[in-house]
Amino acid sequence: MKFSFSQFILQSLIFLWISLIVLPPIFFKFELENIARYMYVFFSTICHQNEYLSYHFLGKKIAVCSRCFAIYFSFFIGTFFYSLKIFDKKKISFPYVFIFAIPMCLDFLFGNLNLYFGLKTVHEIYFRPITGSIFGFAIAIPLLPLMNDTISQILNKIICKKNH
Repeated sequence: MKFSFSQFILQSLIFLWISLIVLPPIFFKFELENIARYMYVFFSTICHQNEYLSYHFLGKKIAVCSRCFAIYFSFFIGTFFYSLKIFDKKKISFPYVFIFAIPMCLDFLFGNLNLYFGLKTVHEIYFRPITGSIFGFAIAIPLLPLMNDTISQILNKIICKKNH
């Protein structure tokens, strides 16, 4: 298994992103409310952050909902499968991956149209993170080679500038 420096950078950046999502409750715990509030505002641009649809840590919600967190976390897990070179990036394209978005889209639609009836709690606790995880892992397969190549190119430019 070949593990490149650019891959390490990519995994570190994704881990940093996930860490930023979990940090607001920690900041509240250490009475750094202003920083936590700024982080919530930042993540509100990409997530609705509904209290009842979010995971909680130390008595406070994390910065994104359970579905968004599942997408990011499973994307991060996907980086390790990518490093094992299990998937042929030429065979798995974006149109193929969007098939894995169908469960998440249906879950979103059913949830917003209140079609879960007596299963609303099951939807909030299980369906949202599961469908988000499926999508996050699937989208990692075609995105990671592109992201890894971009980081490699940036690192090569930086190294070339230092050598001149």
